Amino acid sequence: MLVLKEVAELVEKTDFKFLVEQTYLLEEMEKRCPELYTKIARHITNGDIEIADGKYLMADTMLPEGETLIREIITWMARDTRRRNSGLMFR
Repeated sequence: MLVLKEVAELVEKTDFKFLVEQTYLLEEMEKRCPELYTKIARHITNGDIEIADGKYLMADTMLPEGETLIREIITWMARDTRRRNSGLMFR
């Protein structure tokens, strides 16, 4: 959460653009820090922050089994509909 707080401040002070790859962070932010989530959502809508579609969490690809990747895909598929209905644009 602290990283996204810093991102929100940088976006307001500079012309930097950012990419969020783990939408889990946004979901947790909405629950824990609704004010920060509102700020981040505004920057997403304005195009200052983009969401990379495809991953809910980044899988640990260093594990020898494929189970982690399968669980990641299943989790992402289950949450995809809810993410798309959030009103934020995914790229």
